[in-house]
Amino acid sequence: MKDWKTYALALVLVLTGCSPTAPAAPRPSASPAVEAILQATPRLAAVAAAPLPSAAPMTPTAWSAQFTPTPDATAPHGDGDFIIGAHIAAGRWQSDGAAEGECYWTTRKANGIILKSFIGQAGGIIELGGYDYEVQFRNCGTWYYLGP
Repeated sequence: MKDWKTYALALVLVLTGCSPTAPAAPRPSASPAVEAILQATPRLAAVAAAPLPSAAPMTPTAWSAQFTPTPDATAPHGDGDFIIGAHIAAGRWQSDGAAEGECYWTTRKANGIILKSFIGQAGGIIELGGYDYEVQFRNCGTWYYLGP
């Protein structure tokens, strides 16, 4: 019976579109364990050596296009979606309350699960950090960084 790693590697190669009939070509060196598997299965070695198909260029999703990264994560922020630690600093933020209607904000984990949310009058304070991955501000005015 063949090792499960051989089948796993073969599956990965098939799913990535590698052709099992491609001619063997020079390939970069691999770890000793991978080399042993490739030497034990010549057909698998030929598949591993096959060039990968060219990938189409990635286009930004609608979600990632909603925000523009801020060079200074502690600069004032208005409405938008921000990755904590990259686009907005972790810590305490206060809204100036200069918005009419209901303010809405929410924080989420990286998997999209909502951790905290608020709907009400603008002008409050929010603490970002811990498990927060991103924050969304809607109609809350401008947020100013108070510190960590």
